[in-house]
Amino acid sequence: MGNGMDISESGDFTIIGKVSSKLSSSENFGYALGNTAGVDVAWLQSKSDLENSPFRLGENESAETNNTFRIFRHDYGHVPATLLEGSTFVVDIPAEPQNIITQNSPGKNTFEVRFDGTGIGATGVFNMEEKELLIIRGGYGYALEPQALILDDQNNTILPFDPSWLKVRNGTDYLEVAKLRDLSPGSLRGLRGIKVSASQWGSRPFGKGEPDFPMNAYWLSYRRTASQYGLTVLLGPDRNVASSLQDALLDMTAHSTNDFSDAFLMPGFTYSDYDTDVHITTISHGGVYPMEFLDVVINVGTVESNQAAAPAFDLKVSNKFPSVGEFINITAQLPNNQNLSDYAFSWYTNEIPETQIQYLNQSSISKSFNKSGEYVIRVVVSDLKGGIASSNLMIKVGDYQESEVSSISGTVRSKNGMIQGARVMAAKAPITEHYISAYGAEQDLFMPSGFGESLKYSINGKTDGNLVMRRGEVHRFYFEPSISGYPLTFWEQPEGYTPQLRLKMLSTPRIDKKGTNYRTVPSVKLIETSGFANYVDDSVGTIEDFQKEGLTLGDYIIQRPLVKAIMEESNISSVAIRPAFADPVTGNLIRFGGSALSRSNAPKLSIGRLSFWEDYSKPDATLVAYVDGVNTVSPVNGKSFLAPNWLLRPKSKNFVPDLVVWGTGSKGCFEVTIPKSDFKPVSTFTGKVSSQGNGQVISISNQGFGWEPNGTMAVLHYPYEPIAYWTFDRHESLFDDSNQSRFQPSPAWLRNIKRRLANHWAFEEEDGTYIFDKITDNNISMGADFNMSDESRWAWGAKGRALELNGTIGISFQGIVDDSNFTFSSWFQPFDDFTLTIGGQDLEYDHASGIVTYTDEAKTLQRLSGNSQWMHLAFVKGDESKDYIYLDGQSIEITSSESNNDVSLSIYNGLLDEVQYFESAFTESIIKEALGA
Repeated sequence: MGNGMDISESGDFTIIGKVSSKLSSSENFGYALGNTAGVDVAWLQSKSDLENSPFRLGENESAETNNTFRIFRHDYGHVPATLLEGSTFVVDIPAEPQNIITQNSPGKNTFEVRFDGTGIGATGVFNMEEKELLIIRGGYGYALEPQALILDDQNNTILPFDPSWLKVRNGTDYLEVAKLRDLSPGSLRGLRGIKVSASQWGSRPFGKGEPDFPMNAYWLSYRRTASQYGLTVLLGPDRNVASSLQDALLDMTAHSTNDFSDAFLMPGFTYSDYDTDVHITTISHGGVYPMEFLDVVINVGTVESNQAAAPAFDLKVSNKFPSVGEFINITAQLPNNQNLSDYAFSWYTNEIPETQIQYLNQSSISKSFNKSGEYVIRVVVSDLKGGIASSNLMIKVGDYQESEVSSISGTVRSKNGMIQGARVMAAKAPITEHYISAYGAEQDLFMPSGFGESLKYSINGKTDGNLVMRRGEVHRFYFEPSISGYPLTFWEQPEGYTPQLRLKMLSTPRIDKKGTNYRTVPSVKLIETSGFANYVDDSVGTIEDFQKEGLTLGDYIIQRPLVKAIMEESNISSVAIRPAFADPVTGNLIRFGGSALSRSNAPKLSIGRLSFWEDYSKPDATLVAYVDGVNTVSPVNGKSFLAPNWLLRPKSKNFVPDLVVWGTGSKGCFEVTIPKSDFKPVSTFTGKVSSQGNGQVISISNQGFGWEPNGTMAVLHYPYEPIAYWTFDRHESLFDDSNQSRFQPSPAWLRNIKRRLANHWAFEEEDGTYIFDKITDNNISMGADFNMSDESRWAWGAKGRALELNGTIGISFQGIVDDSNFTFSSWFQPFDDFTLTIGGQDLEYDHASGIVTYTDEAKTLQRLSGNSQWMHLAFVKGDESKDYIYLDGQSIEITSSESNNDVSLSIYNGLLDEVQYFESAFTESIIKEALGA
């Protein structure tokens, strides 16, 4: 440390230098080292030294946790001394101040005395009758003479002592002005530093060569001129040697490499040496200038003794989507039975530590952002004993989507579990170059001659090396002329070659024509007139074996050669089934497209794998069929709807209507555009109406994908390609009688509402015991006996798959309800009565009547949909205590008061789909938009 100038002109010794100076000679200036009262630097060599140290703060000294030590600044020229405990001083108080005391407290002679100054803990008593001041407790930390104050019964100041009144005898008849600080050798004083053990395998100084002595100790001190709030951690010798002044400043801030201006251990941050099981945490700053101090917690051996544990906590935020300049509250919330003082909290924004005083060692912070964008807030919680845990939170500020930078998020994992404190660095991948060549004889690959080498690849001059390629790396290969005609693959087994032959006995096979496009392994027949038996034995003999044993039954019978064609394993990278496509020459369909299919009865698929290279210990490959195209378009005559004078469609075959299919598989609604032929919504479906004979037919060339049965509508347009179009089809009316309307309530008709969407459970899982949140990681475990692959646990729902519960269990969405505005939206197809509880408030549904009751105010809503149909239920908490319940688009106003953060169905019999939680109070129009209206 220091400022680099000559020590005779400027600067201050480090704590190690001051101890070394004192060790050289007791007459020198400097600090005494030890673990007894009167030393300046505590030497905590073991756990026993720590637990029995006289410097540990007690409860009466504001210690919030065990093993708290108070370290006073050492770059100030006066010692933080104790007062002369037990000493009595003559008080030469004038008459006028005596009258003030008497008038304030008539008849009282004994008064308590407080000592103000840089120190703490000193107390005294003033006897006015005897005119004496007795110091009862000396305290410590008094770098300057304190101010003594006379107190009344309410601890209010009556009168301060003038320092000239306090006298001490010098001889029998002479009094002189007293000094209250105890500067005698061995007197108790405030600590200026602490020395603890360090690992021999830990950090080492660089650029200075090897030190004279092993630097196996941490020296802790408070250098106020370098950092107002941070603890200085030096690495130095573990011996009490006078000759060594060597030390090294350890950087406690990992994000700023080679920058030691922020190297200090700030309040809330923990430094752990797990080799020696030593853990150092700065917890607070205090004191009166110029003798300020830091409170530091030190623990030893807590990991080995299983006292350390990763803290459990939840990271809460008042608003994940604040505007620019808006303050939000972020809290690391511990379980209810945990004491905050047993933990330390350090905060980071985009991995930069927050070192302003308002953030240091705070479990809750308030923060704003002055620029739009995405910010990662991280909190590290330490148990002060070696156990740490951290949690990240993404804050999206203002128009964050317009930011010029992109964010990368994910989880760092290892084979041994989660990694604490891991960092991920994104950088442009370097290009690694490789040179490929080939040498050897190709024929030796099939029939080794024993005289030369078979064909081999050489990569970077090696034939037996390993080529390691990691995800994200860029490798460039240069192929030399010798490799021409020999394609290179990185598969472990051959791929994509024409069929080859495998011989079980010596022969000379020849392939006249290799052939192409084999889909299965061809059979090979060996035609010859030998008298050898068919190949039936497990063992293969030699000519020598045959000559010894002859043509007798046994293990070594020469038999007819077995010839088998071999096809290397190939991969299926994609399966194309649509649009339907026929061979232009033969007219045979190559892609069939499918017909008369239903998603509730999808076709069964399988992959047959026949290959010599097959590993039969692996499970068979699988295909899953998804039926989500437009299957059949059948025109029907609609019923009269809005008016008796309805314009009939043209009956002439010359009038060919336009076929438009819209819904979940289309993008955008109808709009007038230029040119007018572009008015259709963008769709994955392609079909048309054409004249054929005396009638018209509908032909589909591309069935499309992503279509919901209850969210797909086909319309015949008259005239062809209109400039504008308004439709009043009865079948577009939601919540209508299912016998009259083809379409029923569904969220599939219009776009998904994504603004302020905080949670979304769509129930699309095809197996497993978890229901996954598509927005955050608020996933729901349904228990080991529950699996979404069970046909009794799912059904086709309002949109895609839905969750099915059978009346024996329910489901809970925990921790989602906030005190601020929100909207809870869900789709139900109940088979029985149920109760939905939102933040402790019950909505009771009676299945027989189709009525939902808000029990707190006995208000009701009658569903519009039939009891066998889907219904939509929403709960909106808004401003000014105006809250609403919506059922099938109808609303009632209520007054709500949430008592917890959960939404739950305790017991439910029916289907549940599309559960969403928005951090905004939606209006009636947006609620109806969510219905698909």
